[in-house]
Amino acid sequence: MSKTRCLFVIAALLLGLTVLGRPGVLAAQSTPEGEDSGETITYEIPGDEVYPEGVAFDETTGDFFVGSTTDGTIYRGNVNEEGELEVFSEGGADGRTTAVGMKIDPEGRLFVAGGSTGLVSVYDTATGNLLGQFDNGLAPDTFLNDIAIDTQGNAYITDSVNPSIFLIPSGTFAVEEPAEGTPAATPDPDATPVAVTGELTVGIDLTDSPIEFEADFNLNGIAISAGGNFLLTVHSGTGQLFRIDLATGAITEVDLGGAELTNGDGLVLDQDTLFVVRNQDELITRIDMNYSLETGEVVDEITDETFNFPTTAAKTDGRLLVVNSQFGAREGGEPDLPFTVSSVAIPQVPTGGTDTDTEEATPDS
Repeated sequence: MSKTRCLFVIAALLLGLTVLGRPGVLAAQSTPEGEDSGETITYEIPGDEVYPEGVAFDETTGDFFVGSTTDGTIYRGNVNEEGELEVFSEGGADGRTTAVGMKIDPEGRLFVAGGSTGLVSVYDTATGNLLGQFDNGLAPDTFLNDIAIDTQGNAYITDSVNPSIFLIPSGTFAVEEPAEGTPAATPDPDATPVAVTGELTVGIDLTDSPIEFEADFNLNGIAISAGGNFLLTVHSGTGQLFRIDLATGAITEVDLGGAELTNGDGLVLDQDTLFVVRNQDELITRIDMNYSLETGEVVDEITDETFNFPTTAAKTDGRLLVVNSQFGAREGGEPDLPFTVSSVAIPQVPTGGTDTDTEEATPDS
Protein backbone atom coordinates (compact mmCIF):
# COMPACT_ATOMS: atom_id res chain seq x y z
CA MET A 1 0.00 0.00 0.00
CA SER A 2 1.58 3.29 -1.09
CA LYS A 3 1.28 6.68 0.52
CA THR A 4 -1.31 7.62 -2.07
CA ARG A 5 -3.28 4.51 -1.36
CA CYS A 6 -3.05 5.16 2.36
CA LEU A 7 -4.79 8.49 1.85
CA PHE A 8 -7.56 6.72 -0.07
CA VAL A 9 -8.02 3.96 2.50
CA ILE A 10 -7.71 5.93 5.72
CA ALA A 11 -9.90 8.74 4.42
CA ALA A 12 -12.53 6.23 3.37
CA LEU A 13 -12.50 4.48 6.71
CA LEU A 14 -12.62 7.64 8.76
CA LEU A 15 -15.43 9.08 6.68
CA GLY A 16 -17.41 5.87 7.13
CA LEU A 17 -18.10 4.87 3.56
CA THR A 18 -21.43 3.15 3.05
CA VAL A 19 -21.44 -0.36 4.44
CA LEU A 20 -22.44 -2.80 1.79
CA GLY A 21 -23.52 -5.54 4.15
CA ARG A 22 -25.08 -7.72 1.49
CA PRO A 23 -24.08 -11.31 0.88
CA GLY A 24 -22.20 -12.03 -2.30
CA VAL A 25 -20.23 -14.62 -4.19
CA LEU A 26 -16.82 -15.13 -5.66
CA ALA A 27 -16.92 -16.59 -9.12
CA ALA A 28 -14.21 -17.79 -11.47
CA GLN A 29 -14.77 -16.63 -15.02
CA SER A 30 -12.15 -18.80 -16.65
CA THR A 31 -10.71 -22.29 -16.60
CA PRO A 32 -9.93 -23.59 -13.08
CA GLU A 33 -6.30 -23.48 -12.10
CA GLY A 34 -4.17 -26.29 -13.45
CA GLU A 35 -6.14 -26.93 -16.66
CA ASP A 36 -4.28 -24.26 -18.61
CA SER A 37 -1.50 -23.01 -16.39
CA GLY A 38 -0.12 -20.53 -18.93
CA GLU A 39 -3.23 -18.37 -19.18
CA THR A 40 -4.35 -15.70 -16.76
CA ILE A 41 -7.40 -16.71 -14.75
CA THR A 42 -9.66 -14.10 -13.19
CA TYR A 43 -12.01 -14.56 -10.25
CA GLU A 44 -14.84 -12.09 -9.83
CA ILE A 45 -15.78 -10.49 -6.52
CA PRO A 46 -19.39 -9.31 -6.19
CA GLY A 47 -20.22 -5.78 -5.11
CA ASP A 48 -19.78 -2.27 -6.45
CA GLU A 49 -17.51 -0.91 -3.71
CA VAL A 50 -15.42 -3.85 -2.54
CA TYR A 51 -11.91 -2.39 -3.06
CA PRO A 52 -10.22 -5.63 -1.94
CA GLU A 53 -6.77 -5.66 -0.37
CA GLY A 54 -5.59 -8.91 1.21
CA VAL A 55 -5.55 -12.53 0.11
CA ALA A 56 -4.77 -15.78 1.94
CA PHE A 57 -4.39 -19.22 0.36
CA ASP A 58 -5.06 -22.55 2.08
CA GLU A 59 -2.90 -25.11 0.28
CA THR A 60 -4.66 -28.02 2.00
CA THR A 61 -8.05 -27.21 0.44
CA GLY A 62 -7.30 -24.91 -2.51
CA ASP A 63 -9.48 -22.24 -0.91
CA PHE A 64 -8.47 -18.60 -0.96
CA PHE A 65 -9.89 -15.69 0.99
CA VAL A 66 -10.20 -12.04 -0.04
CA GLY A 67 -11.43 -9.12 2.04
CA SER A 68 -13.23 -5.83 1.37
CA THR A 69 -11.62 -2.71 2.79
CA THR A 70 -14.96 -0.90 2.53
CA ASP A 71 -17.10 -3.00 4.86
CA GLY A 72 -15.00 -5.96 5.99
CA THR A 73 -16.75 -8.67 3.99
CA ILE A 74 -14.58 -11.78 3.58
CA TYR A 75 -15.05 -13.83 0.42
CA ARG A 76 -13.93 -17.38 -0.29
CA GLY A 77 -13.06 -18.98 -3.62
CA ASN A 78 -11.21 -22.10 -4.72
CA VAL A 79 -8.47 -22.24 -7.34
CA ASN A 80 -9.83 -25.50 -8.77
CA GLU A 81 -13.49 -24.52 -9.07
CA GLU A 82 -15.68 -22.32 -11.18
CA GLY A 83 -19.07 -20.93 -10.28
CA GLU A 84 -20.54 -18.81 -7.56
CA LEU A 85 -19.48 -19.25 -3.96
CA GLU A 86 -21.01 -17.89 -0.78
CA VAL A 87 -19.49 -15.10 1.25
CA PHE A 88 -17.37 -16.53 4.05
CA SER A 89 -18.21 -13.76 6.55
CA GLU A 90 -20.45 -10.75 5.98
CA GLY A 91 -19.27 -7.19 6.42
CA GLY A 92 -19.68 -5.83 9.93
CA ALA A 93 -19.65 -9.25 11.57
CA ASP A 94 -17.85 -9.25 14.92
CA GLY A 95 -17.28 -5.50 14.56
CA ARG A 96 -15.06 -6.13 11.52
CA THR A 97 -15.69 -3.07 9.36
CA THR A 98 -12.65 -3.44 7.12
CA ALA A 99 -10.33 -6.25 6.07
CA VAL A 100 -6.77 -5.58 5.00
CA GLY A 101 -3.93 -8.15 5.17
CA MET A 102 -4.72 -11.86 5.66
CA LYS A 103 -2.84 -15.06 6.42
CA ILE A 104 -3.73 -18.66 7.32
CA ASP A 105 -1.73 -20.41 10.04
CA PRO A 106 -0.72 -24.10 10.11
CA GLU A 107 -3.91 -24.96 12.02
CA GLY A 108 -6.26 -23.50 9.38
CA ARG A 109 -7.00 -20.26 11.22
CA LEU A 110 -7.54 -17.13 9.14
CA PHE A 111 -5.99 -13.96 10.57
CA VAL A 112 -7.43 -10.65 9.30
CA ALA A 113 -5.79 -7.26 9.92
CA GLY A 114 -8.24 -4.44 10.55
CA GLY A 115 -6.46 -1.31 9.33
CA SER A 116 -7.35 1.79 11.36
CA THR A 117 -9.70 -0.18 13.65
CA GLY A 118 -6.63 -1.56 15.43
CA LEU A 119 -8.16 -5.05 15.44
CA VAL A 120 -6.96 -8.44 14.30
CA SER A 121 -9.75 -11.00 13.93
CA VAL A 122 -9.11 -14.75 13.72
CA TYR A 123 -11.52 -17.27 12.15
CA ASP A 124 -11.83 -21.01 11.75
CA THR A 125 -11.68 -21.54 7.98
CA ALA A 126 -13.75 -24.73 8.24
CA THR A 127 -16.67 -23.33 10.27
CA GLY A 128 -16.41 -19.56 9.95
CA ASN A 129 -16.47 -19.23 13.75
CA LEU A 130 -14.65 -16.29 15.35
CA LEU A 131 -11.79 -17.75 17.37
CA GLY A 132 -10.17 -14.58 18.61
CA GLN A 133 -10.02 -10.81 18.37
CA PHE A 134 -7.17 -8.60 19.52
CA ASP A 135 -7.00 -4.81 19.85
CA ASN A 136 -3.88 -2.62 19.90
CA GLY A 137 -5.88 0.20 21.49
CA LEU A 138 -4.59 2.83 19.07
CA ALA A 139 -7.60 3.37 16.80
CA PRO A 140 -7.91 5.46 14.72
CA ASP A 141 -4.22 6.40 14.90
CA THR A 142 -3.03 3.08 13.56
CA PHE A 143 -3.15 1.03 10.38
CA LEU A 144 -2.69 -2.71 10.89
CA ASN A 145 -1.71 -3.75 7.41
CA ASP A 146 -0.12 -7.12 6.69
CA ILE A 147 0.52 -10.39 8.51
CA ALA A 148 3.22 -13.07 8.50
CA ILE A 149 2.89 -16.36 10.40
CA ASP A 150 5.71 -18.78 11.12
CA THR A 151 5.44 -22.56 11.25
CA GLN A 152 5.02 -22.42 15.03
CA GLY A 153 1.97 -20.17 14.74
CA ASN A 154 3.47 -16.83 15.81
CA ALA A 155 1.71 -14.04 13.90
CA TYR A 156 3.50 -10.74 13.16
CA ILE A 157 1.47 -7.70 12.04
CA THR A 158 2.81 -4.47 10.53
CA ASP A 159 1.46 -1.07 11.54
CA SER A 160 1.94 1.39 8.69
CA VAL A 161 1.54 4.39 11.00
CA ASN A 162 3.35 3.43 14.21
CA PRO A 163 6.92 2.07 14.69
CA SER A 164 5.78 -1.31 15.95
CA ILE A 165 5.33 -4.83 14.66
CA PHE A 166 2.60 -6.44 16.73
CA LEU A 167 2.57 -10.08 17.79
CA ILE A 168 -0.01 -12.75 18.49
CA PRO A 169 2.15 -15.49 20.04
CA SER A 170 1.98 -19.17 19.32
CA GLY A 171 -0.15 -20.96 21.89
CA THR A 172 -2.75 -18.22 22.14
CA PHE A 173 -5.47 -20.64 21.03
CA ALA A 174 -4.15 -23.70 22.88
CA VAL A 175 -6.79 -25.72 24.71
CA GLU A 176 -5.98 -26.17 28.38
CA GLU A 177 -5.46 -29.82 29.28
CA PRO A 178 -7.41 -31.20 32.30
CA ALA A 179 -5.44 -31.79 35.46
CA GLU A 180 -3.99 -35.27 35.93
CA GLY A 181 -6.63 -37.64 37.25
CA THR A 182 -9.48 -35.37 36.13
CA PRO A 183 -11.71 -36.87 33.43
CA ALA A 184 -11.87 -34.78 30.28
CA ALA A 185 -15.30 -33.48 29.34
CA THR A 186 -16.74 -34.73 26.08
CA PRO A 187 -16.75 -31.79 23.66
CA ASP A 188 -20.04 -30.73 22.13
CA PRO A 189 -19.55 -30.85 18.34
CA ASP A 190 -22.34 -28.30 17.86
CA ALA A 191 -21.03 -25.80 20.40
CA THR A 192 -19.64 -22.50 19.16
CA PRO A 193 -16.20 -21.89 20.68
CA VAL A 194 -15.72 -18.89 22.92
CA ALA A 195 -13.48 -16.39 21.16
CA VAL A 196 -10.20 -15.43 22.79
CA THR A 197 -10.00 -11.68 23.25
CA GLY A 198 -7.22 -9.47 24.51
CA GLU A 199 -4.66 -6.81 23.93
CA LEU A 200 -2.49 -6.89 20.84
CA THR A 201 1.06 -6.60 22.14
CA VAL A 202 4.16 -5.12 20.55
CA GLY A 203 6.43 -7.91 19.35
CA ILE A 204 9.15 -5.71 17.82
CA ASP A 205 9.70 -2.09 18.83
CA LEU A 206 11.03 -0.17 15.83
CA THR A 207 11.68 3.08 17.71
CA ASP A 208 15.24 4.28 17.05
CA SER A 209 15.73 1.51 14.50
CA PRO A 210 17.15 1.92 10.97
CA ILE A 211 13.57 2.02 9.72
CA GLU A 212 12.51 5.65 9.56
CA PHE A 213 8.83 6.32 10.14
CA GLU A 214 7.39 9.32 8.31
CA ALA A 215 4.21 11.26 8.99
CA ASP A 216 2.07 9.39 6.48
CA PHE A 217 2.76 5.78 5.44
CA ASN A 218 5.58 3.39 6.22
CA LEU A 219 5.92 -0.39 6.60
CA ASN A 220 3.55 -2.48 4.55
CA GLY A 221 4.09 -6.08 3.45
CA ILE A 222 5.80 -8.62 5.68
CA ALA A 223 7.07 -12.16 5.14
CA ILE A 224 8.91 -14.71 7.26
CA SER A 225 11.64 -17.15 6.30
CA ALA A 226 10.80 -20.84 6.21
CA GLY A 227 12.93 -21.51 9.28
CA GLY A 228 11.28 -18.68 11.18
CA ASN A 229 14.53 -16.83 11.91
CA PHE A 230 14.06 -13.72 9.78
CA LEU A 231 11.34 -11.27 8.83
CA LEU A 232 11.37 -9.23 5.64
CA THR A 233 9.31 -6.05 5.40
CA VAL A 234 9.03 -3.31 2.80
CA HIS A 235 8.73 0.44 3.33
CA SER A 236 6.23 1.67 0.76
CA GLY A 237 7.31 5.29 0.93
CA THR A 238 11.05 4.83 0.50
CA GLY A 239 11.12 1.57 -1.44
CA GLN A 240 13.53 0.01 1.08
CA LEU A 241 13.48 -3.65 2.06
CA PHE A 242 14.51 -4.59 5.60
CA ARG A 243 15.55 -7.83 7.29
CA ILE A 244 14.80 -8.40 10.97
CA ASP A 245 16.74 -11.09 12.82
CA LEU A 246 14.25 -12.48 15.34
CA ALA A 247 16.99 -14.05 17.47
CA THR A 248 19.09 -10.91 17.95
CA GLY A 249 16.64 -8.13 17.09
CA ALA A 250 19.09 -6.72 14.54
CA ILE A 251 17.47 -4.74 11.72
CA THR A 252 19.36 -4.15 8.49
CA GLU A 253 18.46 -2.87 5.05
CA VAL A 254 18.67 -5.56 2.38
CA ASP A 255 21.25 -4.72 -0.27
CA LEU A 256 19.40 -4.80 -3.60
CA GLY A 257 22.27 -3.48 -5.66
CA GLY A 258 20.71 -0.04 -5.99
CA ALA A 259 17.22 -1.23 -6.90
CA GLU A 260 14.30 0.38 -5.10
CA LEU A 261 10.89 -1.11 -4.42
CA THR A 262 8.80 2.04 -4.65
CA ASN A 263 5.10 1.46 -3.92
CA GLY A 264 6.05 -1.91 -2.43
CA ASP A 265 2.99 -3.59 -0.97
CA GLY A 266 2.46 -7.31 -0.40
CA LEU A 267 5.40 -9.72 -0.12
CA VAL A 268 5.57 -13.41 -1.04
CA LEU A 269 8.71 -15.24 0.07
CA ASP A 270 9.18 -18.67 -1.52
CA GLN A 271 12.45 -20.15 -0.24
CA ASP A 272 15.08 -17.78 -1.73
CA THR A 273 12.70 -16.02 -4.16
CA LEU A 274 10.90 -12.87 -3.08
CA PHE A 275 7.94 -11.43 -4.99
CA VAL A 276 7.13 -7.78 -4.22
CA VAL A 277 3.75 -6.46 -5.38
CA ARG A 278 4.12 -2.78 -6.34
CA ASN A 279 0.62 -1.35 -6.43
CA GLN A 280 0.70 1.91 -8.39
CA ASP A 281 3.38 0.52 -10.71
CA GLU A 282 1.05 -2.42 -11.51
CA LEU A 283 3.80 -4.99 -11.50
CA ILE A 284 5.45 -7.63 -9.33
CA THR A 285 9.22 -7.48 -8.85
CA ARG A 286 10.94 -10.86 -8.54
CA ILE A 287 14.13 -10.95 -6.46
CA ASP A 288 16.70 -13.72 -5.96
CA MET A 289 17.71 -13.54 -2.30
CA ASN A 290 20.95 -14.90 -0.89
CA TYR A 291 20.84 -17.66 1.72
CA SER A 292 20.80 -15.26 4.70
CA LEU A 293 18.35 -12.78 3.10
CA GLU A 294 20.93 -10.01 3.45
CA THR A 295 21.22 -9.30 -0.28
CA GLY A 296 19.03 -9.70 -3.32
CA GLU A 297 19.09 -9.25 -7.08
CA VAL A 298 16.12 -8.20 -9.17
CA VAL A 299 15.76 -10.81 -11.92
CA ASP A 300 12.31 -10.18 -13.37
CA GLU A 301 9.21 -8.01 -13.38
CA ILE A 302 5.85 -9.67 -13.82
CA THR A 303 3.02 -7.71 -15.40
CA ASP A 304 -0.40 -8.61 -16.73
CA GLU A 305 -3.14 -6.69 -18.51
CA THR A 306 -5.59 -7.66 -15.74
CA PHE A 307 -3.57 -5.91 -13.01
CA ASN A 308 -5.47 -2.92 -11.62
CA PHE A 309 -3.67 -1.34 -8.66
CA PRO A 310 -2.59 -4.76 -7.33
CA THR A 311 -1.94 -4.82 -3.60
CA THR A 312 -0.77 -8.25 -2.60
CA ALA A 313 -0.46 -11.86 -3.70
CA ALA A 314 -0.39 -15.47 -2.54
CA LYS A 315 1.54 -18.29 -4.17
CA THR A 316 -0.26 -21.40 -5.37
CA ASP A 317 1.12 -24.21 -7.53
CA GLY A 318 3.36 -22.31 -9.94
CA ARG A 319 1.07 -19.27 -9.92
CA LEU A 320 0.35 -16.08 -8.02
CA LEU A 321 -3.10 -14.97 -6.88
CA VAL A 322 -3.01 -11.19 -7.24
CA VAL A 323 -5.61 -8.85 -5.70
CA ASN A 324 -6.72 -5.96 -7.92
CA SER A 325 -7.76 -3.30 -5.41
CA GLN A 326 -8.58 -0.44 -7.82
CA PHE A 327 -7.68 1.98 -5.02
CA GLY A 328 -6.96 4.60 -7.67
CA ALA A 329 -10.71 4.89 -8.27
CA ARG A 330 -11.70 5.00 -4.62
CA GLU A 331 -11.98 8.76 -4.20
CA GLY A 332 -14.33 10.20 -6.81
CA GLY A 333 -13.54 7.64 -9.49
CA GLU A 334 -15.50 4.84 -11.11
CA PRO A 335 -14.18 1.30 -10.54
CA ASP A 336 -14.00 -1.07 -13.46
CA LEU A 337 -16.52 -3.67 -12.33
CA PRO A 338 -16.33 -6.42 -11.37
CA PHE A 339 -13.52 -6.37 -8.84
CA THR A 340 -11.20 -9.29 -9.48
CA VAL A 341 -8.38 -11.51 -8.33
CA SER A 342 -5.94 -12.51 -11.08
CA SER A 343 -4.19 -15.87 -11.12
CA VAL A 344 -1.04 -15.51 -13.20
CA ALA A 345 1.59 -18.09 -14.06
CA ILE A 346 5.05 -17.46 -12.62
CA PRO A 347 7.34 -17.18 -15.64
CA GLN A 348 10.57 -19.09 -15.87
CA VAL A 349 13.63 -16.95 -15.27
CA PRO A 350 16.14 -17.26 -18.14
CA THR A 351 19.03 -19.58 -17.29
CA GLY A 352 22.53 -18.22 -16.97
CA GLY A 353 22.89 -17.91 -13.24
CA THR A 354 23.15 -15.01 -10.84
CA ASP A 355 25.42 -14.22 -7.92
CA THR A 356 22.90 -15.79 -5.58
CA ASP A 357 23.09 -19.06 -7.47
CA THR A 358 26.59 -19.63 -6.07
CA GLU A 359 25.47 -19.51 -2.46
CA GLU A 360 25.38 -22.67 -0.40
CA ALA A 361 22.14 -24.48 0.33
CA THR A 362 19.56 -22.29 2.04
CA PRO A 363 19.61 -22.96 5.79
CA ASP A 364 16.63 -20.86 6.75
CA SER A 365 15.06 -18.80 4.00
